[in-house]
Amino acid sequence: MKGAKEQNNYDLILCRGKIERCFSILSSNYDIEKNRARSLAGFQTRFEVSLLMYNLGVYDLPIN
Repeated sequence: MKGAKEQNNYDLILCRGKIERCFSILSSNYDIEKNRARSLAGFQTRFEVSLLMYNLGVYDLPIN
């Protein structure tokens, strides 16, 4: 990749690690990569529900 050595900043590496961890959790726990929605609205709804459940899990909010 052109210019990769110029981009290797410690802050960017930490930020990328957080993003990769988030996507890993979303794909393993909520099957975000295997969305079998039949419409765009169904895809969006399922994606939003997955993000909501992830956020509820991160902040340890009670689900009633």
